[in-house]
Amino acid sequence: MGLIVVTVVGALFALAALNAVLVAGQADLDAVNRQIDYTERQQTRLQVQVAELAAPEQIIARAEAMGMTRSAQPVHIAAVEDPLGPPPEAPPAEVSAESTDTSDADEAPGDGS
Repeated sequence: MGLIVVTVVGALFALAALNAVLVAGQADLDAVNRQIDYTERQQTRLQVQVAELAAPEQIIARAEAMGMTRSAQPVHIAAVEDPLGPPPEAPPAEVSAESTDTSDADEAPGDGS
């Protein structure tokens, strides 16, 4: 009879400890979920702000607020090929004889055999 009581009490303590671990894990999970919700709301607000600021009317208003004016005769710039041509290719790296010698590669340092 005593063994059964000890086993039942031990099982109850084990269940209580397991419950405590689960509650602590759930609290961490809730905190992470709150952070995700906050971050998603912030991302949505920032996307709306970017869309509003990228509107042509907003760009023009900000440019005028900085003192920029519209040109009476706009100039359009066409893309052309690079007048300097493509960049030169890098020369192949030189390899010294010391760095290619692998005859001692299998020996441990200080191993005289």
